[in-house]
Amino acid sequence: MSDADATSNRPTLAVATIGHHHSGKTLLTVAITELLAQRSGGAVRPVTLLELERRGGLWSEFHGDIHSPGEGRIETRTVSASEVRYATEHRNFIHVDSPGWRPWLKNAARAQAVVDALILVVSAPRGVEAQTHEHLLLARALGLSQVVVFFKKCDRVVDLEWLDMVEQDVRELLIRCGFDGDGTRIIRGAAAPREGDRKRWEACISDLLEVLELELQIPEHPVQGSPLLYLDHVYSRRPGQEGLVVDGRVRRGQVRPGDTLTIAGFGEPIEVQVSKLEMNRRKVERAQAGEFVGLRLVRPRLALQPEELHVGQALVKQGKTAVRRVTAHLDLLATGENGRRTPVRSGHIGLLLFGTAVVAGRFDVLGQETIAPGEGATVAVELVLPVYLEDGMRFLLRDGNQGPLLPAAERARWAGTAGMGRVLEARG
Repeated sequence: MSDADATSNRPTLAVATIGHHHSGKTLLTVAITELLAQRSGGAVRPVTLLELERRGGLWSEFHGDIHSPGEGRIETRTVSASEVRYATEHRNFIHVDSPGWRPWLKNAARAQAVVDALILVVSAPRGVEAQTHEHLLLARALGLSQVVVFFKKCDRVVDLEWLDMVEQDVRELLIRCGFDGDGTRIIRGAAAPREGDRKRWEACISDLLEVLELELQIPEHPVQGSPLLYLDHVYSRRPGQEGLVVDGRVRRGQVRPGDTLTIAGFGEPIEVQVSKLEMNRRKVERAQAGEFVGLRLVRPRLALQPEELHVGQALVKQGKTAVRRVTAHLDLLATGENGRRTPVRSGHIGLLLFGTAVVAGRFDVLGQETIAPGEGATVAVELVLPVYLEDGMRFLLRDGNQGPLLPAAERARWAGTAGMGRVLEARG
């Protein structure tokens, strides 16, 4: 059996790095691929920090005096999630390096929506910070339960009692956010140690990989049933190319070349045919639930246009349709959890995230007048655009004008986690 065949037969676990901005998520991703490249003799390709920054859509900010050359520094922040693939002896990994800064938490939430487990990165010198809490709330809303914690920059902490206090803070936060804080593995390490300390800290990356490979579970994905795949990316048409290329994770069922399916959501349904499937840059004849796949879609008699496809649309069985009205159970975060300070009343408008789909909706509270922070109730939601939803799906509610305030002059692109819920009934 070739190395390529052996790799394709290994189970795949999808993980995402989460945590406060500048906690070291991207550097940890680089360190993992560098160590695996050394171990595999080049079978795993290491990624560089610059490469991940290019993929993540850099946003730069200058700190210092622009009139004093040589003073100040340029800080870069990841805007969108970037994906890295690597393999160990027993598993293949889809590793998503997600943004941490609040204006782009929408992209972090989309990254979490397609993974099985999380690596929470915490800066050891700084400890628990605002987005540490925020990202764990996103994970809870999306139904994720598997978390491993990596303390970065431990080489810069000389007081071991400080590390013990940070670890206790993280475990308490995990418990408050609904995770197994006592049983969660916490690894103390350094992804980019100072020169001369690299060998000393290399073992911590090995420990992290061991947890990912042997301790985290691969969820069972429903292979039977009608196919369901939400679009994660839509790519521009290349000259002379037939159809459009999209990618995403198969949530249910199987997809094969030649299948005729429907794209549902954000407009009128579009009937398309799958002309080609690719996984890990290799052509395949089938993709099933749990697998990440690239698809080339064509429309008979009329060419697909890039503006017709959008992230968050669903690829489903013919005849299935998107919905505009939903009955759901909504739980609001308490004010002490950085939630709303005021109740939700009928007529409230918020942003809802269903997997990779983001849409605004108007809420009507059923059976009572308001929902106070920290409480829950049944609500009817009318979405501004149709989205493909099914009963039991989870969603996240975000408010742009509530929750922790952004720094002065910052635009609240995606600020304020308000609550989370579950679809009870999706109807046209």
